[in-house]
Amino acid sequence: MDKYKFTDEAARILENLDVPFVIYQSISNRIVTILATNGFCDLIGLSRADAIKLLDTDMYRGTHPEDKAFVAELGIKFAAGTSEYDCVYRSWSPRLEDYGIVHAVGRHIIMEDGTPLLLVYYMDESAHSEGKSADFTDDIREVFAHMISNKMPVLNSYYDILTGLPNMAYFFELAEAGCKEIVKRGETPTILSFDLNGMKDFNSQHGIEEGNKLLCALADILRDEYTNENCARFGEDHFYVFTSDKGVEEGIQRVFDALEHANEGHVLPLRVGVYIDEYNVANMGAACDRAKMACDYDRNTYFSKIVYFDKNMLRQSAVREYVLNYIDIALDERWIVPYFQPIVRAINGKVTEEEAYARWIDPKRGIFSPADFIHVLEESKLMYKLDLYMVDRVIDAFEVKKHSGLKIVPVSINISRYDFECIDMVSEIVRRLDEREISHELLKIEITETVIGFDSELLNHQIKRFHKAGIEVWMDNFGAGYSSLNVLQDFDFDAIKLDTAFMKNFNQNGKNYPIILGLIRMAKNMGIRVIAQGVETEDQERLLRAVGCDNLQGYYYFMPVSIKKLIELMQSVGGKLKETDIENEYYTRISEVNLNRLDISGNSEIEDAIRSRIYGAPIAVVEYGAGDLRLIRCNEAYQNYLRKFGLTSKDGFIYDEREPFSRTVRKAFEEVVDDAGPDRWTALGVQKDYVLSTGFIRKLCTNVESGKSAFVIIIPIY
Repeated sequence: MDKYKFTDEAARILENLDVPFVIYQSISNRIVTILATNGFCDLIGLSRADAIKLLDTDMYRGTHPEDKAFVAELGIKFAAGTSEYDCVYRSWSPRLEDYGIVHAVGRHIIMEDGTPLLLVYYMDESAHSEGKSADFTDDIREVFAHMISNKMPVLNSYYDILTGLPNMAYFFELAEAGCKEIVKRGETPTILSFDLNGMKDFNSQHGIEEGNKLLCALADILRDEYTNENCARFGEDHFYVFTSDKGVEEGIQRVFDALEHANEGHVLPLRVGVYIDEYNVANMGAACDRAKMACDYDRNTYFSKIVYFDKNMLRQSAVREYVLNYIDIALDERWIVPYFQPIVRAINGKVTEEEAYARWIDPKRGIFSPADFIHVLEESKLMYKLDLYMVDRVIDAFEVKKHSGLKIVPVSINISRYDFECIDMVSEIVRRLDEREISHELLKIEITETVIGFDSELLNHQIKRFHKAGIEVWMDNFGAGYSSLNVLQDFDFDAIKLDTAFMKNFNQNGKNYPIILGLIRMAKNMGIRVIAQGVETEDQERLLRAVGCDNLQGYYYFMPVSIKKLIELMQSVGGKLKETDIENEYYTRISEVNLNRLDISGNSEIEDAIRSRIYGAPIAVVEYGAGDLRLIRCNEAYQNYLRKFGLTSKDGFIYDEREPFSRTVRKAFEEVVDDAGPDRWTALGVQKDYVLSTGFIRKLCTNVESGKSAFVIIIPIY
């Protein structure tokens, strides 16, 4: 069937009407929009083109999640001609910035050529309550909430087919009457929301039938504890109970205990949200929403847990709804902007990379914290939109820097593991880089430590694809929450970024010092670069350099800033904060030296002697040129070696020429430096107080810009 087309004059007359209605046509079991009036466009706050695009691509986007199913089912039956269309439901209203009540009424019309069309009128019932008293508004909402619940039993029976518990519509009726009785007893009505944690994975691992057994087992436990008519299953693994506030935790604990022994031990942790109706909400649907907010507050828990609703969750819920409804607009209008925080090399303090952060600067609500929107987009599997948007903005920044005459350094962006489930993320990123002629090496990908529990085979495949495209992949926030050292073995990460939590109370005597030292040593032994985040003090910088951390990032160096501020900062110092290409190659070679497991190649007597005495030996990298000798890196054993002679590696890692032993070291070094090549070790002897220390040096690399060279020093243990 062809799409019906009104004459231009007829379309103009109809579209200019202030009555909010839309004309649809059913074509191949698909509802297609033919015409939308000015009244309808005003109702939803969109232009006609955007309104028609929304109706044709995502008609129920703004519909309340709990109402979508029955609204869609009524629409399908109406289009098929098997029922009339008279529907009351909740829909997001940009005008209210909240859900409003919409009443839609439809009828079938036949055009002169016999084409059947669908005419649907939309009435904003929320508008009738504007300017009225709060009591009147609540009454209106209760009436329409009651209309919604009255329609839903038409679509389903009163009871859930699988578990035998009341369904949502019937539960609303039972709970409203039951809660009134609870109030009469002088107690406070309480709504409980139950969710099994990890049900989707459970079904994948054990099968749907086994999953249904678990759902029925939980239903039996709830029925035993609260009686059948006080419980409900709303669908999937979402269960609800109405009860009294008295003994609520004791009852939930009995449910936890019973569940541990149910279904032959094939069970899952249970999250429980508790809403005690001290706020006297207008209807049962809102009370259940609040219990669900509490239930979903900590979705990542690995054990059964109780969470109570509080008013802060209302704000979080409002922010969540705003984010989901406005994310596309925020991206189109570029309300989300990238902020850049430089990453410096530990051994010289110069910028080697930058990390790009997303900042949502809303024209109505001000600045949203990433904590407000990142997790919402991840849970809704919409993070890929933001991540690809950030790739585009970072590419824009590359071009801005180029036109400003600044050296371009690589930029890292965070992407979600869920991106790989939604789109071909690797191809999308590579395509964007190629279209703008940007080198792949300029983009680094960060994936958070939540990869634990993810499909390892899929993720490894994606990491290999990034590597094949010449793009490094880093693990962000290593050590946060549930990191496992096996992650470094299971996934081929090029670098790890230590979580900022490690920097709290970080000092040489603190408990986290040996942990960080061990992590860095382990990563270096595996050829993985280590970046420390959250560096805020000089002592943290010094200790991290001393233990061999490659790169540092934090407020001690730079705060995240806009591209404009970043360019102003770099131009103000004439580019001195960034490494030149030659410096980058030079210092990268120095950073790659593993001071805890030095590779000694060759078969000469000297090399054999070093290999036999290298375990635990003092090792350092020094820079020499123009008569200056500077200590760049060293291991802990070398620091202890210096202390034995009354020296320290603090104060800029420079040998103090005012100290006699430092002059002795420099003189001994100058005598043999010309014999030390990149392929051979040369003996170095230093004497103090009749004590002779014998070491060996090997040339590592040369900075052709400064003329200085780097050398590895090892003091074998005899």
